[in-house]
Amino acid sequence: MFAVELQALEIPSLLLPLSGIQRAVALRFAEQGCATVLEPTDLARMGALDVAIQSLLALPADPVGRCAIPLDGASRIVERMHESQT
Repeated sequence: MFAVELQALEIPSLLLPLSGIQRAVALRFAEQGCATVLEPTDLARMGALDVAIQSLLALPADPVGRCAIPLDGASRIVERMHESQT
């Protein structure tokens, strides 16, 4: 998921969710002030993309850790799996 990588690098993004899980993730990032969400159905509305881009450009370029996600998630999962094996 490209959006997760952008959030890890703290780069604001414009997200167009195509599934329920993508919508949940996109809304979470938007709540943190790290992304703008544009619903696919809104693309047909005149000016919706322009509004979304303006909203994205208004986000702080340096969120100072607000949007950072842990980069060691895979390691944590493996450690937990090893712990449960013992």
